[in-house]
Amino acid sequence: MKKLLSLLLVVNLVACVSNDPRQGGFFGGVAGLNNGNYDKRVAERQQTLANVQSMHQSLQTDNARLQQQRNVKLSELRRAKRQLASLNKDMRQLKNRIASLRRSKKISAQQARKMQRDLANRQRAAARQQSQLANAKRTGDAQALAKAQAKIRALKRQQDEAMRQALIMTQ
Repeated sequence: MKKLLSLLLVVNLVACVSNDPRQGGFFGGVAGLNNGNYDKRVAERQQTLANVQSMHQSLQTDNARLQQQRNVKLSELRRAKRQLASLNKDMRQLKNRIASLRRSKKISAQQARKMQRDLANRQRAAARQQSQLANAKRTGDAQALAKAQAKIRALKRQQDEAMRQALIMTQ
């Protein structure tokens, strides 16, 4: 009788084993090993890990690419700021040159006013470009940065021409 009761208890326990190897206690673990549920669960977990590692690698690659693009844009922005600083320096020199020419009477008052108006226009344009550079830096807009750089180069050419003309007038 005791043997029959023990046998019934063991059969009952084995019958209650689920497909989840984490459940069912010792007999559930043994059953999970025997029917392959444990190996299936390990394989699923390994696949999930491989997917996450692949995604992580992809994100690291994207991050490296974006950092490289950021560094290029920051370099372009620094170059544009240097160009703008150089342009502002040239405009200050021209302003001093116009004042010097006017004092020495080498140019007329009318010529001096025209040169000062042209210089003031270029100074306002340079200030706009300074603002656009700051905006391009804040937004990361590559097109705005390129546009600002092109305008700075154009202003630099205009400034160089004005300096050349001021030099011609002194000779």
